[in-house]
Amino acid sequence: MAAPNEHQLKADLLQKYIEGQCTVEEKEIVERWFEQRKGTYPINRSEQQQVLRAVRKNLLEELRTSKPIKAPYITRWISIAAMLVLCCGMIFWYRSNPTKKQINRYVATTHRQVIHLPDSTIVELDAGSSLSLATDFNLRERKVVLNGQAFFNVKTNPNKPFIVHSFGLETEVLGTSFNVKALSWQHPLQVAVASGKVKSAGYPLSAGEQLTYDLKQHKGQIALIEPAHIGAWRTGTLYFEDASIEEIVKDIRWMYKVDIQLTGAAHASCRYTFNIKNERLDDVLNLLKKLTGVQYQINKNQIIMDSSTCI
Repeated sequence: MAAPNEHQLKADLLQKYIEGQCTVEEKEIVERWFEQRKGTYPINRSEQQQVLRAVRKNLLEELRTSKPIKAPYITRWISIAAMLVLCCGMIFWYRSNPTKKQINRYVATTHRQVIHLPDSTIVELDAGSSLSLATDFNLRERKVVLNGQAFFNVKTNPNKPFIVHSFGLETEVLGTSFNVKALSWQHPLQVAVASGKVKSAGYPLSAGEQLTYDLKQHKGQIALIEPAHIGAWRTGTLYFEDASIEEIVKDIRWMYKVDIQLTGAAHASCRYTFNIKNERLDDVLNLLKKLTGVQYQINKNQIIMDSSTCI
């Protein structure tokens, strides 16, 4: 397949990518296109909100055509919208008939949220996460899009697999409970199975197994995980097992919604096993300092942490 140039990408290929139907080669083509285009137009938060409101009406008109999207010939905000949609996977439900399907979107801003879906599936959505699904969910299929983290307790239905889309990857189950962590393109996607069986990114998983999938390298690794650790964030608990400073800080950033910048390079031997539960951020930082030896300072709303001092 020929790769698109800097300003072109076929709409059907973009849609396949959002739905998680691309081959490895097609994924690389789309991601290479996105890398070429990102950063072309600097936008602020108000512009992003404006773009997202207008995506359905304008961008999807472009996507329904069989012609390539040509950024130089469409308006500035439509080009931005294409990249925003590519990032968050918000157009998968338009696959059959874009003009008729409506969307339900659940957003957990500062607190966790429990969602009861029409098929009796229960979703516990972590703060800072969102879940999107079509209003006709469960009529013909059960598909959702997750950005962030959620624990799913899926109602069994052998005739309708439950499918979670996260950044172009697909997790499919018939009836089970599992946790999905899909924070961003920059972080590995993690799927941990508490009960039943799951297939994620082509990897079969059973209860007590966790897949860590590198979105950039398109590679996954399966490891055993304590069932009690799966979805422990729901009780305010973080478990770390042989974790690096970077891995620890990533989860602390997410749980406490705080900006932590790492400086210096941690030694490869700096790995730690511990847990925290419902601790204040100040206590967590002090614990981390005592346990790992890292030094930190607070500069306004940012925490700067030197990982080179770890022991």
